[in-house]
Amino acid sequence: MEKVLARDNGLRPPYRLKTGDRLKVDNRHLIPEALPEGIVINIPQRMLFLFRDAKLAASYPVALGRHDWQTPTGSFFVAQLEKNKTWCVPPSIQEEMRRAGKPVITRVAPGPDNPLGGYWIGLSLPGYGIHATIAPASVYRMRTHGCIRLHPEDAAALYARVSLKMPVKIIYAPVLLSKLEDGRRVASSKNLSEIQFVASRKNLSQLACSVWSVDRR
Repeated sequence: MEKVLARDNGLRPPYRLKTGDRLKVDNRHLIPEALPEGIVINIPQRMLFLFRDAKLAASYPVALGRHDWQTPTGSFFVAQLEKNKTWCVPPSIQEEMRRAGKPVITRVAPGPDNPLGGYWIGLSLPGYGIHATIAPASVYRMRTHGCIRLHPEDAAALYARVSLKMPVKIIYAPVLLSKLEDGRRVASSKNLSEIQFVASRKNLSQLACSVWSVDRR
């Protein structure tokens, strides 16, 4: 991110910012897929898109599963909404603690040490959910055990706008195309894994007939 900001603002190392400096930040994102109602999470973008009444209502950066503990793709729905949830540590994570020589924790009560933060949106896939985090620096990175993390304030905003049974679609769409108002076409390619090369080829084959919208938030 620092390199992108430096490039877009013509800064050369060693660059030092001071109070009052103005930076140009391009926060546009191509929308990979729209839903009449629900959530779309695109893993390569590390973005969550919320749709209400067939329109984009909000978008948030997220943290997703590590390369060795990937966030699953598929169609799910919101199965649970809970504030200040006790974290029951899954056996697989307990085993990871054991192998690393760390104290094995089985439960974490609500509070400042709970990795789920204050908001939990459980998915129909058992053990997986969208939640706040006590490690905000991990957002927009691949750092989780498969769950989807949000900044605390984003988690609170999303929690207030979702409902039980709301569709949640997690996809891997690394190549996106959009047409701007002036007729120009823009493309985005963010393939994060060699394993997903087939997905990239599939997306490329669809570019000629597919156009996505642009989220200018």
